[in-house]
Amino acid sequence: MNYKFIAGIDQSKLTIDVCLIHAAERQKLGERKFENTSKGFKQMTIWMKSFEIDLCELLICAEHTGLYSYPLCVCCQENQLALWLESPLQIKQ
Repeated sequence: MNYKFIAGIDQSKLTIDVCLIHAAERQKLGERKFENTSKGFKQMTIWMKSFEIDLCELLICAEHTGLYSYPLCVCCQENQLALWLESPLQIKQ
């Protein structure tokens, strides 16, 4: 599937930094920091919807950070969002 929007997420224990990009135009729509909690992910999805995008056209990309990735995985599964987790070693190479 071709996704029209990509959300790049940098995760830490307490927060996530999100950068939302329009893939075809290679244009950054916005960036914001949220708590790495279910409340933070709810705020994140509301923020993304404020750009009037269809969330089924969105691919969320993040580094697999073990336990820090778990809340993001749960959020994506509950909201039927596409998620791509990449190995830190793969990103480094």
